[in-house]
Amino acid sequence: MANYLLTSSLAPIERGQTFEGSLPLHVTVQQWFSLEYERAFINALQNLATRFEPFDIEGGDEALFGPNNDLPVRLVRRVGRLARLHAQTGELVTRFGGELRNPEWAGDRYNPHVTHVDGAELKEGEVVTLRTIELIKSVPDERIKTVVSALPFSGKP
Repeated sequence: MANYLLTSSLAPIERGQTFEGSLPLHVTVQQWFSLEYERAFINALQNLATRFEPFDIEGGDEALFGPNNDLPVRLVRRVGRLARLHAQTGELVTRFGGELRNPEWAGDRYNPHVTHVDGAELKEGEVVTLRTIELIKSVPDERIKTVVSALPFSGKP
């Protein structure tokens, strides 16, 4: 069974791209989850993306995450719209037969951050505009992650 991840990348990525190992700089919108109805989920996600306009986030404090607290990340400030996106995509995951791998990292415990990747990072105070939401798919026991969908936020203020 495939696993899925929802991200909003800081630099453009496209449908069909594959990554082995780390993804480019991104904010995780929903951490890894299973999904029963992929096509219906993508349609609903596309509809949701049309209700969001691009929005800014800002780099905050540094922190260490991961199972050994050794993975450097930059916490994110100005998370109002991102938190709303997280909540609404969480509802979609549930609606389409999905289950979060680690539900303790969702909802009220959602702590948005940008993981440092290959020497690249979001700097403290740096403001970036999130313009898309991406559905990433990974098959267990494979290191390849595939961008299934990269949807622009197209809502109007």
